[in-house]
Amino acid sequence: MSATTVSATTVSASTALATTAAAGRAPVTDPPSRTFDAARSSHIAAASTTAMRLFIPLASTTVLLCVYVLAVLTRTGQSFEDKALAAAGLVQNATVLLELVSIPGLAVAAAFIAGIALLRRRRGRAVAAMLVIAVSNTLTQILKYVVFDRPMFQSPSGVNTFPSGHMTAYVSVCIALLLVLPAALRALASIAGAVISSIVVVQLLAFGWHRLSDVVGAVALVLAVSTFVRLPLGADRRIARGSGGGRSDSGRSGSGRSASATLRRVSIRVLMAGFVAALAAAAASFVAAFVVDTGSAGLTLLGTECVAVAATVGAFMVHEWLPDRATAM
Repeated sequence: MSATTVSATTVSASTALATTAAAGRAPVTDPPSRTFDAARSSHIAAASTTAMRLFIPLASTTVLLCVYVLAVLTRTGQSFEDKALAAAGLVQNATVLLELVSIPGLAVAAAFIAGIALLRRRRGRAVAAMLVIAVSNTLTQILKYVVFDRPMFQSPSGVNTFPSGHMTAYVSVCIALLLVLPAALRALASIAGAVISSIVVVQLLAFGWHRLSDVVGAVALVLAVSTFVRLPLGADRRIARGSGGGRSDSGRSGSGRSASATLRRVSIRVLMAGFVAALAAAAASFVAAFVVDTGSAGLTLLGTECVAVAATVGAFMVHEWLPDRATAM
């Protein structure tokens, strides 16, 4: 190659670089270190999400066992719950909500929920929803009648009622429904499920059908099962495809995801407000029961009802807040 050719090549390269700089475009790509940092941050975020998704079922299982040990296996726990139970109405006739709890009722609810998932072509979520209902209710019966026992410290009857089958049925169905609904409806359904389940838990305590530990244990069991079942599930997102109108579809899809995310944040805040309000009401009731009107069974019952509502709303709040994997399923 002649010196004239080399010189011409050098001048051409210099001119190209000058033209690129003048046009405001960087002549080189991002440095490898920046790409590596972005990948490392992504891996750290994914690991944190996985750790949180594993922590919730473990924590819920721990709560279930702790409630059983403290409330059922101790004389103090039984004495406290029996005081609230003494103020209950002991209503024998079930309300409409409580009458719905039966094996045929669970079968109809499961079929309806599975139908929604299959219509949306979400077979993985259909299986997950069925597992939440089947495993939660089966485990409740096994724990109540086979594994757990109730010592006769206070009550003359040693019949075990921990955990509550009615509460398990309602919470498992409501959470299973959340797994299969579109994101736009899921946020509103979580609030509705929390409200309905809270009405059920108040009735169970006020009618004398169950103690506080029974319903809190049921909620903890369903939350443990549902969050464990959710581990392999990814985010329920549709990816816009197509040509020609692809940009417009993508824009609408992005707008829909933004609206769903906003609804989700609002629902979490509403549930959090309900959780805090229920805890505050429980604290006020217990202070009144043990300080102002010492030994008041009615105020004790009211306090246990507020604690049960807080546990129920808190379970829906955690389930709504728990992040999904990024991969769609």
